Amino acid sequence: MLVRYDFARTKAKMLQKGFKPPLDLEEIADRLGIKYHYHCLSGVDFSFSIKHGSQYIIGVSITGNQEEDRRAFARQLGHIVLGHFELYDMDLLDEERLSDHDRDILIQEADVFVEELLASTQRFLKVTRKSTGKEC
Repeated sequence: MLVRYDFARTKAKMLQKGFKPPLDLEEIADRLGIKYHYHCLSGVDFSFSIKHGSQYIIGVSITGNQEEDRRAFARQLGHIVLGHFELYDMDLLDEERLSDHDRDILIQEADVFVEELLASTQRFLKVTRKSTGKEC
């Protein structure tokens, strides 16, 4: 299995359509029918996404760092949008099903999605040109 860099970037760009920066991740989840919860659960100090029947649920661990929490939300959104639950037998909260290699690939793919979704190069260059009047 290889990281699908272009696929992850394309999916993020498709998701950006119809939204103005900064993106409201909760609104995106609502439009996609994804439930989400912010949590401070004892023993669950990480963010996660699960598929229960046909319903996706994102759990975001509150760290106290708003930007870190936002990236965690976007990463879990990435796992869903990139089809990881349809393509792989994903880990459960209490059971690891993926190999370490496959898990690393899926995390990398979701991280590429996050980078494009939250700070796409094209949007950055457009904003920079607009604010400075210069090409980068």
